[in-house]
Amino acid sequence: MRNIRLALALTGAAWPALMTGSAHAAETGPSLEPAPGDRPAATASRYASTEADIAELRAKLDEQRAILDAQAQEIHALEARLRAVNPPIAAAPAPTDMATSPEQVALLDQRAMGADPQTAAGQTVGQAPAPDESHSLNTKTASIPPGQGVLTPSGHFSIEPTFEYAASANNRLTFSGVELIPGLQLGAISASTAQRDTFFFSPTFRYGINSRFEVEVTVPLLYRHDNIQVVQQRDEQIVRTLDLRQKALGDVEVGLRYQLNPAKGPDKPIWILSLHVKSNTGIGPYDVGYDNFGIATGLATGSGFWGVEPGVSFLLPSDPVVIYGSLNYLHQFKRNLNKDVGGSLVQEVRPGEAILGNIGFGFSLNPRFSFSLGYSHSYIMPTMTYIGSGPQYSTGQQIGTLDLGMSYRLTSKTSMNLNFQFGVTPDAPNLNVTLRIPFSL
Repeated sequence: MRNIRLALALTGAAWPALMTGSAHAAETGPSLEPAPGDRPAATASRYASTEADIAELRAKLDEQRAILDAQAQEIHALEARLRAVNPPIAAAPAPTDMATSPEQVALLDQRAMGADPQTAAGQTVGQAPAPDESHSLNTKTASIPPGQGVLTPSGHFSIEPTFEYAASANNRLTFSGVELIPGLQLGAISASTAQRDTFFFSPTFRYGINSRFEVEVTVPLLYRHDNIQVVQQRDEQIVRTLDLRQKALGDVEVGLRYQLNPAKGPDKPIWILSLHVKSNTGIGPYDVGYDNFGIATGLATGSGFWGVEPGVSFLLPSDPVVIYGSLNYLHQFKRNLNKDVGGSLVQEVRPGEAILGNIGFGFSLNPRFSFSLGYSHSYIMPTMTYIGSGPQYSTGQQIGTLDLGMSYRLTSKTSMNLNFQFGVTPDAPNLNVTLRIPFSL
């Protein structure tokens, strides 16, 4: 194409020269006025010479016109090929001149050198790149509970600092003894009122091993403040008020997540398997002191048991929302304690298993803000404790919460997520507030 444009330039430059040469020949050539005494013969000779020059100029002009016509036909053919490869936008006006854009020149040069324009620059010319489904899912699911969104991209490292506050309060009345008649009781009566506030700082570190497999580590740090008032009635009434504070490391967790299938578009669920291992690095409930009444004189920051939690979760894109859900099973391993607690020998403890699940949806209002609504429920089975010569069982717990989350994308690599959980069952905490600020490196 560059040769064609050079030929056009040379032709344009030659045309004025040819015309100037013709005029100059007419001005400086032999005069048509015959000399005196020889007018008829000289006039005929000069007329013949001038006609020969004009014929030669006309032949050159015809030759240049033929060259221009051939070049115009070649340019039209090249433009037709270009339009076949990269159709013009319907709303764009058709070009009115013979010039081509730099992109077209480069494309024609690639064709002249044998390159395939459909694979030039690594993609099809004129075809828009495929939408980034993972980015869209990540935007819509940024506000859902942790560990249920899109996995970390391959080779990327992310940090998710998490600040959490949990508040709970309960009133409990306990009677140990026998009731002879209504209103006449023999035994011990105790009542307690507890206000518990817990603050967490739990940074989570994630790394994408490949596009469908990631590993994560969570290191929780806790600060607890419990205010407990206990009223006990034996031979006499005893009122005690306990104000307990504790800050220490919690139970460190290591997790793996694997995405079973890639995102295939709307209404196609994405299934993710997960496996978490929980340590007992925190202070367990049997690691604190107890008084003669069996009341703890310290606060636990962990469960005191190793545990393993397999689970499965799904994401279902259904524009404009993404439906999510999960089902997990927590198993904690038993411990032989052989420890005196409140005057009783606790030999072995088998903590109850737990079934955890949730369901909800995430909705993106714009590329920066999204929110989610959901419900979470956990059933904790009774714990069996060997005290003295026989086992004793606790009661199971039903913990249900309504979940509300919102997320705002600060930059392409950082977002701010705020989640609220409101307890709807007696065993659930009254309020849980979580602030997460994940960012990738």
